[in-house]
Amino acid sequence: MTSIRRFLVYLLAATFALTSFVAAVQAYHSGSRSLRQLLDQHLIDYALVLAQQDATVSRRQPVSSQTSLAYQIVSRDGLVLGRSASAPDMPLMALSQGFDEVNFGGQRWRALATRVDAERWVLVAEPLRLRDRVTDALITEMLWPMLVAIPLAALLIWLVVGRGLSPLLQLSARLQRRQADTLEPISLAVLPSELQPVLAAINDWQDRLKRAFERERHFASDAAHELRTPVSTLKIHLHNLQRQSSGDAAHWQPVQRAVADLEHLIEQMLMLYRTAPDQYLARHERLDLAALAREVIAGRYDDIDRKRQTITLEAPSVCVDGNRFALAALLDNLVSNAGKYTPAGGEIIVSLSARAGVAEVTVEDSGPGIPPERRDIALERFQRLQHGSGDIPGCGLGLAIVRHVVERHGGHIRLDESPRLHGLRVCVQLPLPPEDT
Repeated sequence: MTSIRRFLVYLLAATFALTSFVAAVQAYHSGSRSLRQLLDQHLIDYALVLAQQDATVSRRQPVSSQTSLAYQIVSRDGLVLGRSASAPDMPLMALSQGFDEVNFGGQRWRALATRVDAERWVLVAEPLRLRDRVTDALITEMLWPMLVAIPLAALLIWLVVGRGLSPLLQLSARLQRRQADTLEPISLAVLPSELQPVLAAINDWQDRLKRAFERERHFASDAAHELRTPVSTLKIHLHNLQRQSSGDAAHWQPVQRAVADLEHLIEQMLMLYRTAPDQYLARHERLDLAALAREVIAGRYDDIDRKRQTITLEAPSVCVDGNRFALAALLDNLVSNAGKYTPAGGEIIVSLSARAGVAEVTVEDSGPGIPPERRDIALERFQRLQHGSGDIPGCGLGLAIVRHVVERHGGHIRLDESPRLHGLRVCVQLPLPPEDT
């Protein structure tokens, strides 16, 4: 069932047509019976008129001009004393009082025998096809209004059902027009009692969802901010202890790496919070992805150079509507991940293009890549894929942040194998502004 309105209209129109058909059949039988009685009475009246005629009535008398009727005046011995032009020479039926159906003149007739006196009988007959013609005309006159009434009733049902469903359509339109970051209660000026529980449930669900978002937002932001201070203090104490210690500096590397990983996790949590819809949807602007990619690569160039990696930017000017911070975080995480997983001396290619109404950002590397069965999992939060010794720093939020930003910008992300570098290729598609499509 794709539409309640269509379902109701089809059902009610079918019900109306069915009841109209049943009524028409009943009217046909009732009308036919009444018409037969009326025509039989006409034959009786005709027979009474003939009974008053002289026994020597001839074909030239006025009554004989009735071409649709046939009559005979017959003696009790079966001798035809007079007849119409359409009547046979012999008695058309047995001399027995009442109605019968007979055949003569190439057609079937409804006949009546009436005794005038002891010596004479009047026989009258009417073609059955005449009766059928009259019956058909009656039924046709009766059916035409009904055939016109069915589509008219369907139209009225369509309008009435539409009027009845208008509050539901208004609620649907209000829900469709709502922005993604709006969770305020919905109110309608006129709300039928049947929709009140539905609207109450929707508003209650939105309120609970709003509170859940608030709890998540406060938890992520407060926890990340509160953790920054002890981490900074821990780094200072660690630095002081390292300077005061006379031991091998290599012994401090695991601790330093753990602190660095903790600091990276906090920064990624803050970034995930700042890319939430309520934080950036209202701050969209026209951005040049090529310029943004150059800024990101420049910020990451020291890490890339430290590993003697080569990074290439193939970027014509491509503009999109988006949030600067969120898209910079997207590019930064893609370049950072490529640098982490690409071995020393490896290669990274960042390319931009615009086609078919979308801007495409592609980051390829010569690292180990991700097996096809693990690519969907890699986009989830806190999912880290171990490669080699497993000493690559990270917290498993990079690609999750990328997917989060892509979805909030109405785009798509795809992971596959790089045909040029044979490592991982991350392809991000973002919608172009309407005037650029």
